[in-house]
Amino acid sequence: YYHFRNKEQIMERLFDDFEAKFYDTLTVPNETPDIEQIWLFLHLMFELINEYRFIYQDLVFLVSRQRSLARRFRRIIGRKVEAGTAICRLLSHQFP
Repeated sequence: YYHFRNKEQIMERLFDDFEAKFYDTLTVPNETPDIEQIWLFLHLMFELINEYRFIYQDLVFLVSRQRSLARRFRRIIGRKVEAGTAICRLLSHQFP
């Protein structure tokens, strides 16, 4: 609480960091990835989820108290779905 007025400000800041890292990690290569690149992508994604597991553990409570975080988390989920779909599409072209 030294630098922040309340818990909501602390969570906003932590979520800012979480969101920035996720958007960096969710970049899917334009060219067809090989299996090593896909493994690395998934590995980095799960490391990030583990690093910010406190968000996932109390997600319902968190988004019920801070609606702005609920909207931001929905955008992250949408980006995850887009990235997963893009990887599957690239793989389907590589392995018809």
